[in-house]
Amino acid sequence: MIIKTRELDNVVVFDIDGEISRTDTAQETLHSLVEAELDRGRRNVLLNLAGVEFIDSFGVGQILASYIST
Repeated sequence: MIIKTRELDNVVVFDIDGEISRTDTAQETLHSLVEAELDRGRRNVLLNLAGVEFIDSFGVGQILASYIST
């Protein structure tokens, strides 16, 4: 999973490519990246999943946890 973060007007956009799954070797999870932006006071978050090829139950949990935190 590759996540690029950009800001568009008042929205933090996470452009996600690859797979959102437990087998991903990324050090930071999607949820931790979203929480970091929330800690900075940014409340408008958009997950761009256009480049995502696969999401397992772990990935769905990451998206749900991000939604709940927001």
